[in-house]
Amino acid sequence: ADKEKPAQNDRFPGWPLTISQLDNDGRKPVAYLPNLKMSKPDQVVKVTNEKNNELINVFRIKGTSYQPAIFIDGTYTVIVGEGKNSKELKGIKSSSIKSDKVIKVNI
Repeated sequence: ADKEKPAQNDRFPGWPLTISQLDNDGRKPVAYLPNLKMSKPDQVVKVTNEKNNELINVFRIKGTSYQPAIFIDGTYTVIVGEGKNSKELKGIKSSSIKSDKVIKVNI
């Protein structure tokens, strides 16, 4: 391929393919945390299992709301934001169904 003179046959049919970053995880969720509503958009959200301190996932979300999917029922710590501009939420219990419960996070 010549980047200066791109041609139609330089790429595979259907490419470029755009997927959600959440599509990269093949696991099926067994539970969910409450919906997080952030005061600022596009925050980093980090979820850790409190039982074994295992990092479940870290995502920079788009927008101001995100409901983390969980793969083991339990209690979790969620950190929203980065560095000094972050908020830690401890003791968040998962639910086997998506609920209407909302946690407001002011960053």
